[in-house]
Amino acid sequence: MYLTELLFNNDGLTQESLTQILHMDKANTARALKALESEGYVERTEDLNDLRKKRVYVTKKSRMFEAEFHMVFKDLNKVLVKDFTDDEKEIFLDLLHRMADNIMSERAGKDE
Repeated sequence: MYLTELLFNNDGLTQESLTQILHMDKANTARALKALESEGYVERTEDLNDLRKKRVYVTKKSRMFEAEFHMVFKDLNKVLVKDFTDDEKEIFLDLLHRMADNIMSERAGKDE
């Protein structure tokens, strides 16, 4: 999920911002980014405005499989809803959004 957030939404986020967006703890983010960095998928650089912070960027290696990544998820989505009516797809998406909102609310309550 770290790579997908960077690759498709917000390349160049600070490590702290990435932690907040994904509702993870700092230690998990640091470990995940260290693994992604060692595999060559991301690189961390100092923030020019605040040298205490690190910005995270995807590498060329990540960009090379971006289109394939999209196709895998597109194909998976087709399989998941292949026998659904349009109304069922709409209900399903509504339920997924509500579940995601519930997770966000739960995590926000624990962060306080």
